[in-house]
Amino acid sequence: MLTNRRIGYNIQIGGAAHLVNFNGTDTLEGIRYAMQYYNSYVCGYSVMAAEHSTITAFCKENETESYRHILEVAPDNAIVSIVSDSYDIYNTVDNIFGKELKDKIRARSGSSIGNSIKSKNIPLIKVRRSDEKNT
Repeated sequence: MLTNRRIGYNIQIGGAAHLVNFNGTDTLEGIRYAMQYYNSYVCGYSVMAAEHSTITAFCKENETESYRHILEVAPDNAIVSIVSDSYDIYNTVDNIFGKELKDKIRARSGSSIGNSIKSKNIPLIKVRRSDEKNT
């Protein structure tokens, strides 16, 4: 049986191992472990991210406005991660992201990260950088 102490250690090791190849993380224990045992300065960073409550707080009829709000309050050059399956992921990807907010997303200089899903209007939403205008 794992104790809380052992679970915490596993989080530290796993979080630090992740940071060997990636900079993005929300695992503070991994960052602390890497900083302490590898004499590292801050080695992991988070991104602005929506969660289901930030979308559903606007109610279903205002779903588009919830996404628009996130894109407007986030600095233009920031990476933004948006939960898109709070109601209907296919409508969100095809219509809201693929039509209504498409120009706003493409105009950003940062990256927009959504669910990996094929869409009629956007071939694959995963990571879309501003220099990938034709994807």
